[in-house]
Formats: sequence, C-alpha cells, structure tokens
Amino acid sequence: MKTLHLTRFAKARVWFGERVTDGFKPDGVITSSVEKSVARGPARNVMVGLEALLPNGARAEYGLVGLEFLPDHLGCLQIEVPYSGMTGIAWPDALAGKLDEVPLGLPKEYASAVLASLSSAGEGRVPSGVIRIVDAAHGLVGSSPNFFGKLTRAALELALLGGTEVSDDYLASLLRGIIIE
Repeated sequence: MKTLHLTRFAKARVWFGERVTDGFKPDGVITSSVEKSVARGPARNVMVGLEALLPNGARAEYGLVGLEFLPDHLGCLQIEVPYSGMTGIAWPDALAGKLDEVPLGLPKEYASAVLASLSSAGEGRVPSGVIRIVDAAHGLVGSSPNFFGKLTRAALELALLGGTEVSDDYLASLLRGIIIE
C-alpha cells in the first residue's frame, strides 16, 4: 500500500496486486460489454485498489474502489459492477473513519456511474477480458455517484500502468488530475 498526499489535506491510498478488503455481499450486478477492444494494455491479471479522502469545507468526499482485470482472447471487454445497499459492515480502516460512517459495499445509486466510467475510459484502451469491481466502501455522508465515477476512472488508469514502476509523485499527479480537477 502507498499513501499519497494529493493536496495539503487530501489523501489517497493505492494498492497494487492485493485485495483491500474481504469484499462485500452484493445485492445484484450490472454489466456492460465493449465489443471492440484493443491488443495493447495489461496482458496479465491486474488488481488495483484506490481509496481517496478529499476534505472540502464542512464535508469530505470519500470512496474506495478495488478492481481486477482478467485478460482473455474473446475480443470484447466485459465489465461487471456488483452493487449493495447503503448500509453494510463497517470498514474500520477507512481514511474517513473519523469523519463519516464507512460501510463496505457500493450503493446501487453509484453502480451506474462506476459502469459508465469503466465503459468510457476503457473503450479502445483495454484489451479483451473482464474488468470487475471487487472492493468498495462509501461514506454515508461524503460519497456520491460523481465522486465514484472519478475514483473508478483513476483506478482504471492505475490498472493500465500494468505494474510499471512509477514514482509516488507521478501517481499523486495522475490522481490529482482525475479526482480533484
């Protein structure tokens, strides 16, 4: 795990190659297929987790997304986004743990934004395979579909690095450009 300071108060944590949580029990799954995939990109299994906390005045935006990519040779990109209810098992290790209640899971209201973000950011950039959300946590007050869309796009960008060694400064700059700006 890497902890990155995005601004004076904003933080992110990034995990490469490992699960962040034990997962959550989904109530359902929404899916999408991108028919035209590309040959470049990660050619091996990739797992990335991204958690971000962005204080903004009296409230703070928060979210955690973990995704995995499993390549195949079927010629399309399948996207799977499980969703849950608003409440779930509390995640005590959350960056927002002192500011908000943080249960594991991805509320159904956020799943469409996550799916749209993966579809648009992955089209033409991710090879044939399956991208699936495997970890998620949200704040009961500080999360929103818009923030989860940005967070998911940033997690996909991290996955597209394909395990390439990059500096913490580069990672922080990449995340600032997607999540904050």
